[in-house]
This record gives sequence, C-alpha cells and structure tokens, in this order.
Amino acid sequence: SSDYIVSFSSRDLRLFTSDGKVLGYLSPTETVHGIKFFTISIEQKLLFCMLDNEDLKVYCLEKCKSSSSEPNLICEIVKWFVTVSELEVSESICLTNVVPSTVIQPTSENDNLYMDFRGRPRNGNYKEILCIGTKSGNIYFLDTFHRCRIISVFQAHQDPLLNIHYRCNTSELFTVSKNPNNGLVHLKVWQLPDLTCICNINCYKDVCL
Repeated sequence: SSDYIVSFSSRDLRLFTSDGKVLGYLSPTETVHGIKFFTISIEQKLLFCMLDNEDLKVYCLEKCKSSSSEPNLICEIVKWFVTVSELEVSESICLTNVVPSTVIQPTSENDNLYMDFRGRPRNGNYKEILCIGTKSGNIYFLDTFHRCRIISVFQAHQDPLLNIHYRCNTSELFTVSKNPNNGLVHLKVWQLPDLTCICNINCYKDVCL
C-alpha cells in the first residue's frame, strides 16, 4: 500500500499500512530525545520527525515491510533554524506541494540540481515543502529537495502557532494560534503561493485541524 498509518505514544512510533499490517518502528535509541511532531511524505516515502531538542530527523521508509523493519536515518539537521535565526521553538509541522512566492532566491549555481535525500533527481517538477510553525508565530518553509534548506519565513501569527494543516486540492494552509494570556484562539487560512489571508476567525474554543 502507498498509505501509512502511524501510531505514536510517548517514545514509541510504529508504522502500519492502511489495512493494518505492521511496516516498521522506531527503536527507543532513535527517539531518546523524544519526538514532538512528525509527518510522512507518501510521494518520497520519508518520515520527518521533530525532536524535543529541535533537531530534525529524516527516515527512509522504502525498506519497511515487516514488524521487525526499522526506517533508515538518512539525514539529521541539528537545530533546524540556525541558518536564519538564533532561536526558534517548533510547535507544528506539515507538508505542502506549493512553493511560496516569497521564496529566497537561489544562492549557488548548483541550486537548480534538485535531488531527494537519497541523491536521486526530482520526479519532474514535483515539489514538496516542509512547513514548521513556531512559538513566535512564524512559518518556516523548508525545501525537501534541498536537504530541508529554509527557503522562506512568514509571520502568520503573533502568538504561538499550535497547529498547521495543508489542503492539497485547494492549495490552502490552515494555521491556529492561541494567546497564552487570555486563551483566545485564532484560525487563519492562507492561499498559496501568495500567502494571502482568505479567512480570519477568533474564538475561545480549541480548534482541531
């Protein structure tokens, strides 16, 4: 199956097919720092894990076929934010297939060579961007075909960005923040690639995306 179901509890993470077959797991030695969030790329067969210490780990799922299989760690980015910020605290992650129009310009002649984490050429013009919502209310856009290089930063909220979700068929990015002082929840919907705010809702109830 091309679909994955993930069971995550404390430091235990297991992968299943859509029909319930166990595909693999992450051992406690891999999750020693604790996983805060994760997301899976079906297209690239990759598992992205954000750890408590703000390290970003990328695992290959290609060889996960049984309950004894363990995803291969193929990239570890220590303190994912250090190239653009002194300190950030991640609060949520998701994947999109649209590059924001505010993308930072390529900085070297090799930037037109788009490779995945395994060193393979990108499939056609397919794009996959990892979005990280932070405590400062920023969204960081990381290009998964440039080893998760930060290509854009966008201030979406003034409060911690607790949840982020992408709707593929409409290219809409949903973000939720919460004011720690008065509990006001703020839901916004952004249209990619221009990141135009097309919906803005305030409420005092938690919002689940």
